Amino acid sequence: TFSDLPYGSYILQLWSGGDRIADSWFNVAVIRKPAYQLAIETDRHVLLAGDSVTLTARATFFDGVSVPGVDLTANLFGEQRITTDRAGVATATAKATSSSYVSVQPTLGEEGEISASASLLVFPASVRLDGEGTIGAGRVTVTGSLHTVAVERLEQAWDRDAWSVDPNGPPVAGSRVTAEITELVPVRVKSRGVYDFIAKQVVDQYESRIDRVARGTETLTSAPDGTFSLSVPATADHSYDIVLSTTDPQGRTTRLAVYASVPWAIPDSWSQIPRLEATCGPEDELGQQSASLALGDPLCLVARDDRGDLPSGGSNRYLFFTAQRGLRDVVVRGTPNFEARFATADIPNLAIAGVRFTGEAMVPIASFDASFDTAVRELTVALATDRERYAPGETVTVDVRTTNRAGRAVSASVVLRAVDEKLFAIGAAYDQDPLGGLYGWVGTGMLWTHASHPLPLDLTPPGGDTAGGGDEGRAVFVDSLVFRQVTTDAQGRARVSFKVSDDLTSWHLSAAAMTSVPEAGSGSILIPVGLPFFVETTLAPEYLVTDEPILRLRAYGSGLDDGDPVAFTLTSGSLGLSRTTIRGTAFEDVAVPLPKLSVGVHAITIAGSSGGGAATLSDRLTRRFTVVQSRLVETRTAYTVLTRGAVPEGGPGFTTYVFSDAGRGRYLSNLQGLAAS
Repeated sequence: TFSDLPYGSYILQLWSGGDRIADSWFNVAVIRKPAYQLAIETDRHVLLAGDSVTLTARATFFDGVSVPGVDLTANLFGEQRITTDRAGVATATAKATSSSYVSVQPTLGEEGEISASASLLVFPASVRLDGEGTIGAGRVTVTGSLHTVAVERLEQAWDRDAWSVDPNGPPVAGSRVTAEITELVPVRVKSRGVYDFIAKQVVDQYESRIDRVARGTETLTSAPDGTFSLSVPATADHSYDIVLSTTDPQGRTTRLAVYASVPWAIPDSWSQIPRLEATCGPEDELGQQSASLALGDPLCLVARDDRGDLPSGGSNRYLFFTAQRGLRDVVVRGTPNFEARFATADIPNLAIAGVRFTGEAMVPIASFDASFDTAVRELTVALATDRERYAPGETVTVDVRTTNRAGRAVSASVVLRAVDEKLFAIGAAYDQDPLGGLYGWVGTGMLWTHASHPLPLDLTPPGGDTAGGGDEGRAVFVDSLVFRQVTTDAQGRARVSFKVSDDLTSWHLSAAAMTSVPEAGSGSILIPVGLPFFVETTLAPEYLVTDEPILRLRAYGSGLDDGDPVAFTLTSGSLGLSRTTIRGTAFEDVAVPLPKLSVGVHAITIAGSSGGGAATLSDRLTRRFTVVQSRLVETRTAYTVLTRGAVPEGGPGFTTYVFSDAGRGRYLSNLQGLAAS
């Protein structure tokens, strides 16, 4: 464990002797967890301009309980204010104007960032243009087509991959298309003269700009198949912008910008670079430069370029080598074929490369990557709790079950960790992939290759555990609850128990398992912790002594109904706040100004209740915060002459020590300050 680390990014490395086995990055920062989460959906995802769309926002606490009465700001083609109902749901309706991300966020500030967003695809009209421009034989030519928008097809594919679906519906015939033509004229302008002290003369300097010159408008008509074309004279070596536009029957306009330029003659050198490709295995891997293999699978490779397999016989010789963290094996053959079988020593991956000797030159052959198919080593880790929900401070019992790829029970070492789901929601935590880590890619160890007599390429351009509870009520709030290693028995079973803290949330319990084969796998489950009545407050972890914070109190829970009266009682000895009772209503904010602050750590206890007699609902929590004089910090440098017994002065957190010559070194800090100024 680590404590008192300064804010920043760190790397944790695992070493075995002189070998670095693994490393992992982590950040030390202030964590501001959200009180609840938002989710949004829309009744439609693909629209035409002017279509109506309804957004539904849902607010829930992390234990699954809805959040009523929350004021939200919805950005739905404009800003709207909405409020969640008893089910934590709020809606907004607007007319679509353009493709946009829609989003919702709380209108008032919360302790952590809370928001939700979604994307919509909005077409400006019910028809769409396609087109491309070319320049050749002294003319600029634009060809294109006009189709209706396939709204329903795109909508049906939205949850899969709407962006890969053809957006064109039936062609539109007899429609007018306007083409606005702009010539891009390069202009070279003298800017200044620069004296060349070697040639002893003034050399003119020039700047270039592009002038946009309008070249008129053409009107086109789409053919029965929706196509249209345009051809006008072009100035040599100039490019053109052509803006196509048309309107649909409802008068909505859609536009498409087409760029036409003189084609560049780019030498096709890549096609002449030989590489190794697979000639056996699954059909989708044939002709590829990589493959995923099981132990014993054949490796059948051939060296080829875009013109076909490299030649055999004569003076041609091929040297093939394999590499994994260094050179492994070398073989010389008279044909461009390499054959082997994937072996245990090749796990997790092996690179195969080669060189062709023509008798006069050496031609490097790009490598082939053979990786281990880890699916056969994957474990399934199943987790089950003894109850569906828990209250703060209660004990959770979890059953762990590990099975291999064939579904047979296996004994495995399992690491369990329970982390607040709120950290996953803000991207501060994530599930581990033990299988990927175990069989992670390793390098070839080949630092550099060189051909002393390379074959020239033809570059001629082609034509074209912390439990809650206590006197303070709910006072133990943590980010991580469990980190424990257990071993499942021969039946693949283990049982673990732990107490939950006072957090009202869902604990993300994840398990990473490994066997001696080695096999690996993972699983996860959410453990909700909640109450039928609870107090929620908005309080920052730190304030300045000059701040005048206002506490926002709210009462929630499944045991409350709209309009139920709630009594809040606040006490704080460190703030000099005696027992104070404030009346409120379920699901509605109550603002409470805090007393004058003093520097130090403070605690405030908030109790809430609703109802009476045996039906009384109550909750109590204690929150702590720090008050500081200032958040300004400075870097201090001290100079010490090292004598016998001298101890250099240090500071809180990390201190950097620089050992230098006692003469000139005394000026080092001053020079560093000047260099940074």
